[in-house]
Amino acid sequence: MPQSVARFGLRSNKWMERHMFLLIPASLVVGFVFYRDLAQLVWLVPWLFAFLTLVLGLGGTFRQLGDAFRKPLPMLFLFGSVHIVAPFVAFEMGAFLFGPHS
Repeated sequence: MPQSVARFGLRSNKWMERHMFLLIPASLVVGFVFYRDLAQLVWLVPWLFAFLTLVLGLGGTFRQLGDAFRKPLPMLFLFGSVHIVAPFVAFEMGAFLFGPHS
C-alpha cells in the first residue's frame, strides 16, 4: 500500500511539473471566479503554508515527519532559536547600533 501511494504521488508530481504552465493560470481564474465561496477558507492559508513549510523543510517524507514528532526536542530547539533567540539578538543589535529608541 505505501509503495502504491508513493508511486501515485510521484506520477502526480511529474504530471503537475509538466503542466504547471496551465495549472497556475487556471488556479488564478478559479480564484477570481469563485472568490466569494473561497473566502470562507482564508483562515486555512497560514495553517497550510506552515504545514507545507514544515514538510518541505524536513525532507518531504512522512517517515521523517513522524520521526520529528517522536523526538521533538531538536525541532523545538530549532524553532525556539529561530523565533525567540534570533529576533532578540537582532533587536539588541539594532538597539546597540542605532540607539534604544530606533
